[in-house]
Amino acid sequence: MGAGVLRGLALAALLLAACTAAPEPAPRPPRWTKVATDLPEDVTVTHVAGWDGGLVAAAGFDQPVAFASDNGERWWPAAPDGLTQVIGVAGHGGNGYLLGLRAGGAAVWRTDDGRRWESTPLEGAFPEDTALAVAAGPRGVVVAGYGPWDATSSSRQDVRTWHSRDGREFDRTSVLELGELDGLMPPQLTATSDGFLLQDVWGLDTPFLHGSRNGLDWHDLSQGLPKGALVVAAGAGGTTVALTREGDPALAVELGAWYRRAGENWRSGSIDLGELPDVGALPRSQQEARDVRPWGDGFIAVGSAMDAYAGTGAVWISADGVTWRKEPVRDNGFDTASEFTAIAATAGSVFLFGTRRSDDAGVVLWRAPAPPVTPTTTTTPHGPPTRVVDFALTGQELHSTEQGRCAAPSRITARDDAWSCRVMESDFDPCFSSPDEPGRAFCPTGQDNGLAVELTAPLPARTPAPPDAPRRPWLLELATGEVCTATTHEGYQPVDGLALSMICADGGAGGYVWGEVDTSGSTWIARFSHDEHGPAEPTAVITAYR
Repeated sequence: MGAGVLRGLALAALLLAACTAAPEPAPRPPRWTKVATDLPEDVTVTHVAGWDGGLVAAAGFDQPVAFASDNGERWWPAAPDGLTQVIGVAGHGGNGYLLGLRAGGAAVWRTDDGRRWESTPLEGAFPEDTALAVAAGPRGVVVAGYGPWDATSSSRQDVRTWHSRDGREFDRTSVLELGELDGLMPPQLTATSDGFLLQDVWGLDTPFLHGSRNGLDWHDLSQGLPKGALVVAAGAGGTTVALTREGDPALAVELGAWYRRAGENWRSGSIDLGELPDVGALPRSQQEARDVRPWGDGFIAVGSAMDAYAGTGAVWISADGVTWRKEPVRDNGFDTASEFTAIAATAGSVFLFGTRRSDDAGVVLWRAPAPPVTPTTTTTPHGPPTRVVDFALTGQELHSTEQGRCAAPSRITARDDAWSCRVMESDFDPCFSSPDEPGRAFCPTGQDNGLAVELTAPLPARTPAPPDAPRRPWLLELATGEVCTATTHEGYQPVDGLALSMICADGGAGGYVWGEVDTSGSTWIARFSHDEHGPAEPTAVITAYR
C-alpha cells in the first residue's frame, strides 16, 4: 500500500474522530458457571442471601432449618438454637442474618461463618408473627412487618420497622401508617448503598414503594410509577430501579423497567426481551422479573420467560439502570432452569438461584465473578482558612463553680493541662487547668460557655506529653452550621472504616464527625454525616478549638 493511500486513510480517520464521539466500550459479559451443588433435591429455596464469608438459603417457611455454604457447592443445615420457623435471611459485610421464630416470638440470628449463630429477640413483634422481612446493608440491619390484622376491613393499617447497627441489638423502632394494606404476605425489604427500600406487591393498584436512609424514617417513592404490580426494586449509586408488571391483572400485564435518579421523577427505561433463535425470546407479557440487585456500578435482575409449555431462566444486566441487556440463554446453560428466583453476593462472587427445568425437583445454581465497583470520588470542599483557637484558662471568667475531681489525663487531647474530670456525677473531657490558678479547672461545654470546677483534690502528677504530640481539636464549627464536640463514646459502628470522633448539634441539624480532622491545608476538613450510618462527606471547618 502506497504512502499516499496511508496518509489518506489516516486523514479520513482523523476527520471521522473529529465528527463522531468514540463510543463507550461495551461491558465484558460475565463468565457464568453452573455450580454442582449438594443442596437436597426436595428443598424449595424461598430466600437467599450472601455475605463476605458465605451464603445462607431459607428452605421454605414450613421447615425450621436453613442451609449455609462457604462456596455454593457444599451446604450444611444451619440450625440455630431455639429456631422453630424460618422467615427470611440477609447478609452484608462480615455477617449473615436469619430472621425466624423461637419460643416467645421473633428473633434475628447472626453469624460470620454459617455455623455459629447468636440470637437477638425482636422486642414488640406479635407472637407467632411471620409477616416480617429482614435486610442488611451499609446502614445497618432492618426488620419490617405489618401491623395487626383489621378484621373489619380485611387489611392491615401500618408497617413497623426495627433497626440495629449490627444485628446484635434492635434498640430503635418506628411505625409507618399507610392506610389499608393487603398484608397477606410479608413486605419486601431491600438494602441499598445509602439506605433501604420497602415495598408491597400484593393486590395493590398503585405500587407501594418507600425509601429510608436510616430504616426508621420513610418517604413515599411510588409517585410516577405505572398502575400494576411493583415486582422488584433496588438502589445503588444514587439511582433507584423498579421492574414492574404493568397493566390490569384481570386482562394482561407486561414487564416494564423504570429508573429514578436522586431528586428526580421516575422515567421509563428499556428492557431487552432476547433475540431468536435463542430460547426465551418472548413478548413482554410472557416475561417476569423476580429479583434485582446491584451489579458493580449497575444492576442485575433475574426472572423467567414462560411459553405455553414451560419456562426458562432469564437474566438481565444494566450498566446504568436505564437500559437492560438480556444475557444469552443457551450459551450460559440458563435453559436448564425453569426460572431464576434470587440473587446473592459474597466477597468475590455473585450467585443466581433457580429451579431445575425438568420433572425432578431441586435447586440449580450459577456463579460469576463479582464486578468491581468504581470508588466514589469526592471533591475537597473549599473555604476560608480555618480559625484555630488554642484554649487558655487564664483570663476566663469562671461562673457557676461546682466541686469536682480531675484524676486522669484527657483522652481527647494530649495537652499537658487537659484532664478528664468528674463533676456533678458526670464526666467531662477535656477540662483545662493553669498553674496560675491552682485548685481550679474549666470544662468547656460549647464555644462560649462551660463549667468552672473547684477541685476537691490536687491534680495528679503526670508525664509531660512529647513536644510533637498532636493537639487534636475538641470542638469544631463546621461550614454546615453544626458545632461538634469530641467524644470517647464507643457504642457506634465505624463509617467508611473511620471511628466516631465527635457528636454535633447546635446550629445545624446535628450529626457526627468520623476519624481525624485533615489539617494538611489552610482549610481543615472533617468527615461529617447527618446520620450515624454515614455516608461521611468532607466538610470545611470554620473554627477549631484545641
